[in-house]
Amino acid sequence: MRVLGSRAAKNGDGQRCPRRGAGELGKALGGGHSSPSPFFATVMMALLFTPPAAVQSFEVIWSTLRDHYWDASMAGLDWQKVHDEYLPKVSSAGNLDEARRAMEEMIHKLPGSHLALIYPKHGVKLGLPLPKREEPGKLVTYGNLPPMRVVAEHRLLPSGAGYIRLNIFLDPVSVMPEFERAIGDFRNAPGVVLDLRGNPGGLEVMAMGIAGWFVGEEGKVLGTMTGRASKTEFEINPRPEPYTGKLAILIDGGSGSTSEILAQGLKDLGRARLFGARTMGEALPSQVIQLPDGDRFQYPEANYTSFQGRVLEGNGVEPDVTTTSDSALDAAVKWIAGK
Repeated sequence: MRVLGSRAAKNGDGQRCPRRGAGELGKALGGGHSSPSPFFATVMMALLFTPPAAVQSFEVIWSTLRDHYWDASMAGLDWQKVHDEYLPKVSSAGNLDEARRAMEEMIHKLPGSHLALIYPKHGVKLGLPLPKREEPGKLVTYGNLPPMRVVAEHRLLPSGAGYIRLNIFLDPVSVMPEFERAIGDFRNAPGVVLDLRGNPGGLEVMAMGIAGWFVGEEGKVLGTMTGRASKTEFEINPRPEPYTGKLAILIDGGSGSTSEILAQGLKDLGRARLFGARTMGEALPSQVIQLPDGDRFQYPEANYTSFQGRVLEGNGVEPDVTTTSDSALDAAVKWIAGK
């Protein structure tokens, strides 16, 4: 999941789409208050939804996919015909949810992960893979993504092995120093366990930085991102004093995107042994933009293959040792101990 900074989307003619802010509407409806009550928030959502705003968002989504979706063939679809089919559905929608349903139906005519509208509903952000359980970690907001809690922690296990857990690849300013501290503490450990179970992904660039704590050679790559007109190698950034002992990575069906890129890449390089269950198989690098109606849109801009040529999208990462999610840590600790 690769994201842009916050910015307003533009319509098909390249013009910035006008949108009334919540504060402005709040002043109009709430007697000058910039923070409207829940009642006024409901009213504002009704006012914010107008057919022109929905149509503008539709046009942004359609043209963005036409120009940037990773498969230039559009999966064999006549994309102009798709436009002409769904524009009347959005134009005639009676409310925002109805317009969203039509846009989501159009979006999902294309195959692959990381295709989603992201919007609030009953306090939950939809459309984006999020950690499966609520975490007590640091609340982080990044670019056009909804706020998420980041947990990065490490400790020594009773066996003497080091243990690092990361629940999502965000907040590198905090996460990367945590890895540095962990590697310092584990310098003499017989092995390290990196727990990516339930980690849905995040910023791909962090995979290259984290891999550098376990790979000291220059020029090594995790894999390759292939877009319409370019290829980008995910080259590892080696650290001056990487950890060279045994590395076990825990994965499961909740591990996706950047987790898959990191785990498969280190496996391909012969640097890690994987324990657990097959991952999500959702590894298309993507962007997130803001739409004229206030929602966000996530779309994949490239395909990804690992160092040894494995396509992760739809296939996932296979563990070296298959276990239940709960028993993966025990299996990894036994392997490190040579049992």
